[in-house]
Amino acid sequence: MLPCRLLFSPLRTVSEIPGEQAAQSINRCFEQWGLPKCIKIDNGLPLALPAQRDIPTLTELWWVGLGIEVLHNKPACPQQNGTVEGLQGVCFRWAEPARCALPQDLQQTLEANNFFQRENYKVPAKKKQTRRQLYPDLWERVRPFGPDSFQFERVQAFLSTKVWQREIKKSGSIKLFNTEIFISQARKMIGVNVSVTYDKEENIYFIKDLYGKLLKTCAKALVSEEVILLHAGMSKNNGGNLIVAIQ
Repeated sequence: MLPCRLLFSPLRTVSEIPGEQAAQSINRCFEQWGLPKCIKIDNGLPLALPAQRDIPTLTELWWVGLGIEVLHNKPACPQQNGTVEGLQGVCFRWAEPARCALPQDLQQTLEANNFFQRENYKVPAKKKQTRRQLYPDLWERVRPFGPDSFQFERVQAFLSTKVWQREIKKSGSIKLFNTEIFISQARKMIGVNVSVTYDKEENIYFIKDLYGKLLKTCAKALVSEEVILLHAGMSKNNGGNLIVAIQ
């Protein structure tokens, strides 16, 4: 029998999944279960940028805009996410992917096993109560995922707490959020580090040297609401509400 990855996906690893596809798939979990208070992720693709961990991905900014706190594991410390790592093996044993001919078969098997473990299995160490009886709050959608869930102001407030340090390149520019920002006097400062901060009230980025001297202000929208919504498969209708744009 062919390896499961050949049956279900041409991708070799999770890191090859496009960021927008990951974000939109997780949106379906939000629709079913509601919005969590926080999400913990590691430092790899597609949810984080390994080479630029100080730059939040569009997926992270989407979650921030939904009011979700995004937590990062310490690099190279998978034990900080031990429960989730262990769950992968548990689900693999439950679903037996090698016996599934189609992705739909695997999904149905996982859902059936999850339903049994939550609703029917009586945990011996917990006085033979089901997990639904033990954790009834998990079935309540305290924060439903709806048209008013995303607020760009939350993203702006989050960005205003950050300080980015960048080295001036030979071109006299720095790069932030995949955008080149040129600094007129920077040709005399090649190789020097500068700091970048964001002012949410003025919607401006301030670039200063490490002594606090202002070198440049940048009013360019390095991160926009429209780009985040498009990434998340959402858009704004004429009434200002969010609608699903990509299935």
